[in-house]
Amino acid sequence: MTQSRKIDKDISQLSAAKQALLDKMLQGKAKTLKNETDLEASSQQLAQTLPQIVPAPHQRYEPFPLNEMQQAYWLGRNNFFEMGNVAIHLYCEIESINFDVARFNQAWQQLIQQHDMLRAVVLQDGQQQVLETPPSYQIEVCDLQSQSHEQIESELRKIRDRLSHTVKSLEHWPQFEIVAARVDAVKTLLFMSIDGWCVDGGSFQVLFRDLVKLYENPQASLPTLEFSFRDYVMAINELEQSDLFQRSLDYWQQKIKTLPPAPELPLA
Repeated sequence: MTQSRKIDKDISQLSAAKQALLDKMLQGKAKTLKNETDLEASSQQLAQTLPQIVPAPHQRYEPFPLNEMQQAYWLGRNNFFEMGNVAIHLYCEIESINFDVARFNQAWQQLIQQHDMLRAVVLQDGQQQVLETPPSYQIEVCDLQSQSHEQIESELRKIRDRLSHTVKSLEHWPQFEIVAARVDAVKTLLFMSIDGWCVDGGSFQVLFRDLVKLYENPQASLPTLEFSFRDYVMAINELEQSDLFQRSLDYWQQKIKTLPPAPELPLA
């Protein structure tokens, strides 16, 4: 007996009410599958018409909009928001033996030229812009070798307090600060503060990977980047005008009404 015949035989042994219920359930499942298949086909058709990221090197230094996360970072730096007046940024300290300041400066300059957003600023109208030729950046060097242990600790604390809580003006370049403190003849403490409005978590990994490569080998070259962040933002803005985006937005605007509210956390 085939599997199909066995199923038919088993169904025939059900009561009329159970057979009717089973038939209704199967019809509903078939309708759901059809709807899902139609939706997938429709989505695939729409996806074929989506805008593509197109490199626009001739527009590289023209202003372009902030994305949504950048807008939040930009507004959150102000004190008119509760818990505002803070900047998202990376702060770290690196202890180095026989640190070569000149070699690091060269590597950092190459990094600035490689990654556009290290040269970006926010304009007064809320747009961002990559500077074509910013001034050369030189890291600050503090020579503490001749000072006492207490004086050294005091100076390091001042540098740490300043860089770890800095809120820079995004209208002015640069939005990073690097200080090298020479503690003795061989040891240097490197303090780095980089504003996070233009660098996300994945980008930090790329930056430090490239920085290490260039510092260890000053003759090293970095790959040519086909797309810029500006290209990406402009493509996202075009995507938001598409039918697929509008359908997705409509879906989630209705869906969010059925979701539980955010937790009400106490604020100090």
